[in-house]
Amino acid sequence: MLTVLRQRNFTLLWCGQLVSIAGDWAVLIALPFYVYSLTGSTLATGGMFIIETLPRVLIGSVAGVFVDRWDYRRTMIVSDLVRAALLLPLLAVRSFSDLWIVYLVALVQATVSQFFVPAENALLPRLVSTDHLVTANSLNSLGQQVARLLAPPLGGVLMASLGLHSVVWFDSATFLLSAILIALITFSPKQKTDMERPRGVSPVWFAFWREWRAGLAVVQHDALVNTLFATSAICMVGEGILTVWRYSIPLCFRSH
Repeated sequence: MLTVLRQRNFTLLWCGQLVSIAGDWAVLIALPFYVYSLTGSTLATGGMFIIETLPRVLIGSVAGVFVDRWDYRRTMIVSDLVRAALLLPLLAVRSFSDLWIVYLVALVQATVSQFFVPAENALLPRLVSTDHLVTANSLNSLGQQVARLLAPPLGGVLMASLGLHSVVWFDSATFLLSAILIALITFSPKQKTDMERPRGVSPVWFAFWREWRAGLAVVQHDALVNTLFATSAICMVGEGILTVWRYSIPLCFRSH
């Protein structure tokens, strides 16, 4: 494990995704609570969770097709910078009439995140050797779980003590830091040659449907991939239900 962490490029990527996921989860928790404080409605709050989850269902597989034809590192940097900027309109939210801004920011934020994750997963094998790939994936998973453990309470504390603006600035800072760390990743001339892929809009659109269908075909016909896909889907549904239920409990107590 320490051997992998001593590899500069991997450590930069690992730290970048750690702070980026922390920003994601701080927003994921703070915004529903803020919606409830504005509306007093559990229905409006539930709608917030739906909006934050919807892009994963609708464009998760679509985003992967595009990302596979783009520069992975640049995609992650742009995603982080865009998400940092997207949070700033929340600073203008003052009342119930501004609620649409919260929903719109949450939707676009979650949409952009769908491009960051596949880019990170695709970049990782290019930063470590095959012998260290399992360890690197384990460290990545550990980092994600640590971020998901620490960020929601921190987002909640900031929201409760300093208000929405503090969460906005914190999250923007995490995305900016992630972009800087990823920008520091460097490649040798050989790695750059190996990572070259078609550029431009036309090749993407011409090949898009063919590559997307090919990916779905792999999921459908490969028994191992099919099983992993189904298992992940079941786990995600359960996790989604548990997440909404867990974070709705405080709202229920407040409403009574």
